[in-house]
Amino acid sequence: MLPEFLKGVFGLYARVSTRDQLDGMSIEAQLNALREWALAHGYPMREFIDAGKSAWTEDLRKRPAFKEMMDAARAGEIAGIVVTHLDRFSRKVLVTLSALGELGKLGVGFVSLENSSFDFSRPADRLMLTVLGAFAEYYSAELSRKIRRGLETRASKGLKVGLLPFGFVKDDNGNVVLDAHDAPGVVRAFEAYRATGVSFNAVADVLNADGFRSRASSGARVLFNKHSVDEMLCNPMYAGVVSFKGREIPGTFPAIISRELFDEVQTIRQSRRKQRYTAYKRHAVYLLNGIVTCSGCGRVMRAQSRTERGVTLLYYHCTTNELKGACTHKSAWINERELVPQIESIIGQFRLPENWLEVLNEMIAANGKPKSNGDDRAKIKRKLVRIADLYELGDMQRAEYIVKRDELKRQLASTRQPEVETIIKAEDVLRSMSDAWGVATQTERREMLRAIVDGVVCDPTARRIVALKPKPSFRLLFRQMRGLQERGEMFEIVL
Repeated sequence: MLPEFLKGVFGLYARVSTRDQLDGMSIEAQLNALREWALAHGYPMREFIDAGKSAWTEDLRKRPAFKEMMDAARAGEIAGIVVTHLDRFSRKVLVTLSALGELGKLGVGFVSLENSSFDFSRPADRLMLTVLGAFAEYYSAELSRKIRRGLETRASKGLKVGLLPFGFVKDDNGNVVLDAHDAPGVVRAFEAYRATGVSFNAVADVLNADGFRSRASSGARVLFNKHSVDEMLCNPMYAGVVSFKGREIPGTFPAIISRELFDEVQTIRQSRRKQRYTAYKRHAVYLLNGIVTCSGCGRVMRAQSRTERGVTLLYYHCTTNELKGACTHKSAWINERELVPQIESIIGQFRLPENWLEVLNEMIAANGKPKSNGDDRAKIKRKLVRIADLYELGDMQRAEYIVKRDELKRQLASTRQPEVETIIKAEDVLRSMSDAWGVATQTERREMLRAIVDGVVCDPTARRIVALKPKPSFRLLFRQMRGLQERGEMFEIVL
């Protein structure tokens, strides 16, 4: 006999945990059983399916149908949830108890076909749910341990662990053998890296130019990139060994390269990793990184360094065309050294006339905007507090209070923040900036620039800065400068 609270639309929840099960009947078998149950009891149905999703995770972003079902329960759209077995709902006891506890508070029923139905008001049913949830968690953990033991057993026998890497295939008997077409590509990659110590991107270019293609997890052939090359160059399977938990076991498959070549490449990789870290710590301070955008598409330009003849140079370039987007510039690169003089020429203009404050006030008055008055705003705020106190004490009627309150709020909204004081502070920064710039470090210059602007627009083809986006506090000051024309939030540089 079902409890009385099981009424209305029922959510049918089905789940499989691995992609391998998607080709079988697991989902369909669950749904058939759930549909039969709902039809037998006369319940309308709504199906929620998580295909290939693990019930072990507590992150509901990885189980979108589960989250959708719980949201439907909270919204009162379903009266109950039914699953074929409790472990379809969750194998994590914390998730199970938390979700079922919430369903109980919402008055939403829960039925597990193999575990009967539960009434959350009965202590015995809550105890049973705890036991079943703990058992489901234990089963999942035990399954994980079995998988780990299986992997360890395979590794101890010299069999491959994990996906088959580029350069290997299986023969008709299931044995791992060399791929006649791909194996030479592995040799090419290792020898190219050992000979020149070039970047992973350069090795990828060599492989792609020679006609080799990496294998995606789907089996499709794709171009090599720095990540696929990096993964290849550190895989000891190419040297004929299986690596598992820090141990190396001779493999039952043939080696593609010698152990000496593999070890030499690892030494070079380790050396280059230390060099890159040192170079980053010493040189990678970009003046415009994160704030410079391309004038052709508005995309933030990528900051990247290049070492030429032992000197590290900093560049910016637009990647929109590389990402198959639309941009009028063809991924042009521009050296930061070309932009620095332009920034300095702009900073050199941060000399305002002596009567700048009078000019500023005239501009505010001409625009019909009242000057800021911090005292007026403080008075209005005090009045708001005072009438609120009178209303609470009963010395002012509600209708009168609302009229006065709304009028004071309108007055407060019409007054400006103490903008003149803010601009005076901004002017102090600008007045000393051109003097400080000449003696500042690269890091200090970057911080100084970010103190006054939110964005710098660059035309990488024309190799120049075309516009600036100042911070709000500096907008009125920028209007006083020569060579800048205001357009919306930007100030274009007029040549």
